Amino acid sequence: VGGEVKRERVAKVTGESAGGDGTVKKQPVKKGQKIGPNEPCPCGSGKKFKKCTCKEYHPDL
Repeated sequence: VGGEVKRERVAKVTGESAGGDGTVKKQPVKKGQKIGPNEPCPCGSGKKFKKCTCKEYHPDL
């Protein structure tokens, strides 16, 4: 009756513990950044956001 007890791993792997060597980096969240139409576009063109046509911040154009 001296059988070995087998256990399953039940812990879920999360984004922070999956790497093991600390390579998981948190990306900045862009939802919090509100850009007004009269502010300069963050792409660096010098144009106002409403007049700029850069692909990075205006993918639908």
